[in-house]
Amino acid sequence: MRNLDLKKLLAVTLLAAMSFLAILSFAGCEKEKNEVIQDGIIQDEHRKDYLVEKISWFADSTNYHVSSYEYDSLFLLRRIETVGKIYEASQIKPLKYIVTFAYDDGLLSEIVETQYEPRYFQRPPIRFYYNLEGKVTSMDYYGNMVRFGYYHDRIDSVCYDSNQETYSILKYDNRGNVVRVISRVPEYDIVGLPTGRYRFQTTEYVYDLHSRPFFNLDGIPYQPIYGDGFFDNGIEISRLFSNNNLIRSGLWTWEYSYDTNGLPSTSYFQFGDDVPLNHPMNLFTYKKIR
Repeated sequence: MRNLDLKKLLAVTLLAAMSFLAILSFAGCEKEKNEVIQDGIIQDEHRKDYLVEKISWFADSTNYHVSSYEYDSLFLLRRIETVGKIYEASQIKPLKYIVTFAYDDGLLSEIVETQYEPRYFQRPPIRFYYNLEGKVTSMDYYGNMVRFGYYHDRIDSVCYDSNQETYSILKYDNRGNVVRVISRVPEYDIVGLPTGRYRFQTTEYVYDLHSRPFFNLDGIPYQPIYGDGFFDNGIEISRLFSNNNLIRSGLWTWEYSYDTNGLPSTSYFQFGDDVPLNHPMNLFTYKKIR
């Protein structure tokens, strides 16, 4: 009888352990149910359900702006209008900056940036050129040609001039993030004049595990956030071509809070220990499209 009871106890214990493991397995699947693997890269399949609708930035009552994003019926980004205030030359001035996007057969062909206030100016248009597969191979960036190379459908090299003397090589992790950029850059003397020599520099990048905001501009080398950097910058390269949000590069750090969908609701960056007293940050608003 004691042997029979012992066998029953072992059977019950084994069944309970199997049930517990099944619960853990189910919970693990639930935790990562939004993630898919595409071309060997882990991606969030629901990231494209939410388009950025508005980004607000506030330092103080004399320095703030709000960017509104407009899309067409195909969810292509057509217009960004940024309005606010800017403190310039000891005066508080209005800010108005508009970016328009033109497409050809669904491919982005031209971007025009125009500032109306505090004073009018219009940048040279940014134009994009594609191969037969619809991938950007080059762009005219404010009058300078930039060329792109691919490996396994991802941009892995950027050449900044026609003679190919200055370029960057991009290295990715399995989440589709640019974690290392190796650049060949010109050397300058102590007064800032080019020496005619070049050197290699390597910069590394660290990311969070959350999807970055979606503007429906994936694969396009353009930063649609007002005042948030220039393309010919390793940080911008890494951010634009990665799936997650950059949190550290050298002395630069980024901090985020997230909404219930895991997307950034606020972002804040600083350099080293230089922390602004008013702690300005971007505030993101999204709209669900699927």
